[in-house]
Amino acid sequence: MVAPTTQVFAYFDLSATGGNYFTLDSTVKGKLNSATYKLAGDVATDISSYVTSLSISRGRDSQLFADMPAGRWRVVLKNLDRRFDPLYASSPYAGNIVPGKRVQVVSGGVVIADGSVEDWNYDYDPGGYSTTVMDCGDALTQLAASEFGGWFPTAGEKPGDRINAALDLTEVAYTLNRDIDAGVSTLQGGTVEWGTNVLQYLNLVAKSDLGWLYASAGGSLTFRDRYADPYSSRAALFSDTGVDIPYTGITVGYGSEKLYNRVGIERVGGTAQTANDSTSQVAYRVRSLTQSGLLLEDDLQAADMASYLVGIYKNPELRVSSLTVQLAGLSASRQADVLSLDLTSLV
Repeated sequence: MVAPTTQVFAYFDLSATGGNYFTLDSTVKGKLNSATYKLAGDVATDISSYVTSLSISRGRDSQLFADMPAGRWRVVLKNLDRRFDPLYASSPYAGNIVPGKRVQVVSGGVVIADGSVEDWNYDYDPGGYSTTVMDCGDALTQLAASEFGGWFPTAGEKPGDRINAALDLTEVAYTLNRDIDAGVSTLQGGTVEWGTNVLQYLNLVAKSDLGWLYASAGGSLTFRDRYADPYSSRAALFSDTGVDIPYTGITVGYGSEKLYNRVGIERVGGTAQTANDSTSQVAYRVRSLTQSGLLLEDDLQAADMASYLVGIYKNPELRVSSLTVQLAGLSASRQADVLSLDLTSLV
């Protein structure tokens, strides 16, 4: 058993530098339906042989009211022949070393990161050794760079409808894949001011449903509402019995972290609603959680959310905070099981 093969693909338009691609006005390459000279555009280009290091970071540390940050990955490339240099006209990728190019990471045949280049950075030393660093981000990075031009969302919308409406606005023009749940709450209308950051607003929409807004490993912008049930289908089972997927390290906590027996929820323009559990308060002292500024349409929903949270967090739970797995020690099928895990997967 060996570690899975990891590949990095950059989506370059190689027709810009010539090559065997359809070319207008060419008597040889300009024929339609040619099996040899095909239409190009950005196509997956395997640059794995130039990769010297790769790191990926996705997800959040806290599950309560914390925004899901954009997934980031950093790819370091050998650049001895200047092929990744935007100023080198003889590069096979000339014209393609620009921000916004799609980058995909595949391990063991499973897509584990899909997004785009945010920055190209370069390191040189006096001996002539050169490296290029591709700093990449997932679909959330596009939203983080967008702002509304002034918008009046409809009162009574579900969060999924609100998210889709925002993505369809001209100033957002989100064209990538999306997988959006309907949502549970109903939202108030009002005005989204000119210059409001799109990602920050959509995170507020998700927070108002206790849902998750994130980019999947495969690149889809995803919203899961609070009643979405990732727990109904277990994605992977880890144990140290020798029967299930083995792990090499585990960190478990038990105590006051995520222990709340008094929860206050306040919506924009509403009255704060508070839920208490007296039994828990006697046993563990009063431990409060408050959240304000939500987009809920009425106070009844705020009260319901407060009660929902107290019901979940009134008692301490044994919680796994990290699990370490050595892929090289697993069979190919178990490697695929681990690599297929995504945010909100149950293990």
